[in-house]
Amino acid sequence: RRGLDPLRSGCKVLDLSAGVGAVGIAAAQYGAKVTATDVPQVTDALKANFERNQVQGTVLPYVWGEDAAHLGGPFDFVFASELLHWAGWNIF
Repeated sequence: RRGLDPLRSGCKVLDLSAGVGAVGIAAAQYGAKVTATDVPQVTDALKANFERNQVQGTVLPYVWGEDAAHLGGPFDFVFASELLHWAGWNIF
């Protein structure tokens, strides 16, 4: 747990490509002020998961390559997952 101590201070966290929000929800449970983002098709479910887990967080749509000014930085931590997608890749 010692590695998560900085999150208790109310620091600002950006969770990019948050999906179901597990990382952002965990950070919020430790006291971070979380902004979680994903594509617009996902944000309703993401917001519902924050509510379901009874944590505060800002959920915003964000598509890579668009202007990120509305995300409200600067942030103390940025968590990101599955950032690289391209439909033409067949790696299996």
